[in-house]
Parts: sequence; structure tokens; C-alpha cells
Amino acid sequence: MDVAVGDLWMSVHLGYLMVLADQLPGGLSIAPEPTNEERITEPICYQYRAYADQLVLEFNMLKEAMEYNMACPVNANAWNKQLLTRHGITSLGEKALKSIALFCRNNQLIFVDQFIYTTLGDRLFEQKKYLECVSPYAYAENSTALDMIAKILLDQYLKDGSLDQVVTDKEYTLALETSPAYSFLYNYKILRDFIQAEQLDQAYDKLWMLMGSLGFVNAEYSLVLLIDAFDVYLSAKAATRTDTLQLLHQLDIAVKDEAWPSFATNYYACHHNGKELAPDLIAEKLKQRFIYYLMQLA
Repeated sequence: MDVAVGDLWMSVHLGYLMVLADQLPGGLSIAPEPTNEERITEPICYQYRAYADQLVLEFNMLKEAMEYNMACPVNANAWNKQLLTRHGITSLGEKALKSIALFCRNNQLIFVDQFIYTTLGDRLFEQKKYLECVSPYAYAENSTALDMIAKILLDQYLKDGSLDQVVTDKEYTLALETSPAYSFLYNYKILRDFIQAEQLDQAYDKLWMLMGSLGFVNAEYSLVLLIDAFDVYLSAKAATRTDTLQLLHQLDIAVKDEAWPSFATNYYACHHNGKELAPDLIAEKLKQRFIYYLMQLA
């Protein structure tokens, strides 16, 4: 062992014994809430940190090094994130990173665990593998990254009608719903699936849930849902008078929107076998269907 490393080893371990014997302040009796932020702490803790760096540099003992940083609970998350950043998280493969993430999870290093899964997500995102990167981002509860993916996929849907890269696995439902935009995308995919399966009562419920979330997505989705309602109202037994009147009101507003003519024609054609209709005719068909339901509900 190098003399300098040996001296540091002696200092760290003697210091740790003195902390255990209450002869030296070391913060071991403190049980702080997990935090991402680095805090000023006792001098001995900085020795642990220096020794952790040496373990990685000299012996490539990453998990053992992380354990030394854990001897300073207040900085365990912050220092171990820094340790991974300094010593090659970018060069580690997926299997190695997931092994470290499991170690973190077992040792309550919550933020380090999330940091690792965000790193895995970032790698896939850079390759535009949006379907694959959702799972690690969801596991990391990274709402910012999920919002970003949702925006990309929602914009893509407006261009080509594709929802192929939307994850709806139940395993990630709670985490996905920490991102309002991805929650909208997730539930919109389910709406389209209900429409395709002609499960229109379920589609109706999902449609109105999404109506309440329009503030999180592109403004054009108010037009999307309005046109989707045409198919939902083909046989929506759950429809109410109040909801139907609201759709008629939204239709009156939509046809005055300068985006309506081109958007309505393209979107309607995309979901009705390529059949192009004039925007005025689309508006009239919607109006007639909604009024028909009002008459049934009278």
C-alpha cells in the first residue's frame, strides 16, 4: 500500500474508532432526512471522503468507497453522486450501473439510485430510444425528463398519428403520473385504444379526464379531443347533457381558431381512413352528432 494511502487509512480508521467511542465528533448519531445537497460537516468526514476517492483510484473498489462516504450520513447521497461522476459513471455498462443502483436502494441512498437511473435514461434518450428511456426515467421519478419525452411524442402524434413509443405498463403507472405531460400522453394512448376497441363508455370517461388536463400539453390537443369525441359519441351511453353542451360550446370556439381549417382536415383524415373533409363539414358533423345526443338526453 502506498505510504500516503496508508497514512490516510490510519487516520480514517483511528478517527472512526474515536467517533464510535464519542471521543471525536463525527455525526454518526444524526439521522438526517435524505438530501441531494452537500452540507458542511465534521472534519473527520472529509477524511472518509478522501479515502473513498483513493479506494476507487488505487483499487477500483467503488462500492467499498461508497460505504466510506456513508459513514457521513448527512452527505452520503451528495458525496456518492459526486464519487460516481468523478470516477466513471459514463464508462460503466448497464449491468454494472444497475448493480450499484441496487446497492444504493438497499442502503437508503435514494438520490444516488435516482441519479443512476436518470443516467441510464439519458443514454437512451441521446439515441432517440424514447420507448426504452421512459422506464429508467420513471424509476428515477424524473418528472422533468418525462415531461420532455411527452412533449416530443405528443408533437410526433400530431404529425403522423403514431403512439407506438408510449409506455403504458402498469409497473410504472404511479411514477409516470408524477409527470403531468406524460400522464396526459399515457392516458391519451389508452383513450385511442378504447376507441379502436369500440369500448366507448370507457373512452368517454377517459376523454373527460383528459379534458381536465389540457393545461399541461400543446394547445392543439383541445382540437384533438374535440374531434376524437366524434368517435366516442358514436355510442357513449354514459354521456351527460352537461358534458355534451360543453362540447358544443368548445366547438363554437374551435371553429374560430385560425388553426382549425388545416388541422381539422388533416387530423380527421388521419383517423378516418384518409378521408379528407372540408373543415366546415367536419364541424357540421360534430355539431349534428352532439345535438343528436342532446335530443336523446332530453
